Amino acid sequence: MALSKRFSNVKKLPRVSLKNLGKEILLILDGKYISKDRVLLVVYELISGQPLAWAFTNRECFDSWVKLLLTVKTKYQVTALVSDGQKGLIKAIQMLFPDIPHQRCIAHIMRRSLAWLTKRPKTEADIELRAHILKLKYVKSV
Repeated sequence: MALSKRFSNVKKLPRVSLKNLGKEILLILDGKYISKDRVLLVVYELISGQPLAWAFTNRECFDSWVKLLLTVKTKYQVTALVSDGQKGLIKAIQMLFPDIPHQRCIAHIMRRSLAWLTKRPKTEADIELRAHILKLKYVKSV
């Protein structure tokens, strides 16, 4: 039996106890397709790495993200967000958290950028750009 079918009837999973989590949080948001018509949306707290909320849905879209993020917004003071930049998610963030800093995940930036460039770029500009993109993984926050 496919994993998505096992979870297709799951409405709500048990809450994770986060005893030391303060009210102000930094979030990582991502969706993972577990089959062609089943997506797991997850909201992680950055410092603890613990999931705060998750939902199984048919697709990663604005409506699914809004529903999930509303549950987080009512419980926590979100101070920053990191995501893969999915269009529906960006729209949901702009609606629910208009004044909160939102950063694109470096791994997703690298993956997308390297997909646009070839492994053996021909122009000098493409060679230089690819070299800079490969250095992104070494960037550290201050």
